[in-house]
Amino acid sequence: MTILKEIAESIEASTGVDGSFSTSMERVFLLRSSQPTGPIYTVYEPSICFVAQGRKLVESGCYRLIYGAGAALAVASPLPVTGQVIEASRNAPFLGVRIELDLDLLRGFHSLTPRKARRNHAASGLTTFRPSQRLENTIHRLLRLLDNPEEMKVLGPLAELEILYHMATNSSPALGQLAVPDTATARTAWAAHYLRVHWREAEALSTVSERLQMTERSLKTNFVALTGHEPAGYQKHLRLQEARRLLSLGAPLLAAAASTGFANARTFQAEYESTFHASPAVDAARLRQLFPAELEE
Repeated sequence: MTILKEIAESIEASTGVDGSFSTSMERVFLLRSSQPTGPIYTVYEPSICFVAQGRKLVESGCYRLIYGAGAALAVASPLPVTGQVIEASRNAPFLGVRIELDLDLLRGFHSLTPRKARRNHAASGLTTFRPSQRLENTIHRLLRLLDNPEEMKVLGPLAELEILYHMATNSSPALGQLAVPDTATARTAWAAHYLRVHWREAEALSTVSERLQMTERSLKTNFVALTGHEPAGYQKHLRLQEARRLLSLGAPLLAAAASTGFANARTFQAEYESTFHASPAVDAARLRQLFPAELEE
């Protein structure tokens, strides 16, 4: 049996039904879907997303990536994304694992990261790659630990460190550069994190430029390279996703619009329909009826 098949069987054994599942390890999540899904709008944290079976489409701004069994997605910054399972069936469900990355631990590998072409221009923060056999083995060991909480306490952090080592040194240029504080990638990732935390504040972009001592033009160029979005568009997507969450919980349209910083209901509805391809009322009603795999994060 191949290691990929063993990883798929481990995920299936830990899920068995469609949905997104947290695990006994804080930053490890499992995903199963027995049919293709519609678009799923969410925010990815810095992470790797490995597919053991099926195929998935992920979009963030100008980036559009498809990856399938045996491939993984590397995410180097908080990103508002659209994800969609595009290959799955009852006999061969989509099976995946998402491992969020501890950036403080990742920075511990800064002296080991490749030294070339990493200073002045931000790398793409959303890329696909083929994990090495050693990285696949580590992912498999981590999944097997989920059934043994006592071993997980001791061996889980070691497996996490090994995954971070592979990502920093071999698998992802952006994550390797992220480990070094003075790179354009690391500085731009800080900007993305700041804008995410302060998404309600219109002056956040100028504040970021001043703190990083970057011109707004330079910040914009690097921001698009890292996230696929211009900074203003990034903030708008975060605001819309929060509004969508509020609407799905039953908030009135005007309240959701006002609490997420939209000046009036007409502007809010136009932006909402442009992003989510449905009116706020129709989309909120649909969200409440989705099957679990379509509520991924």
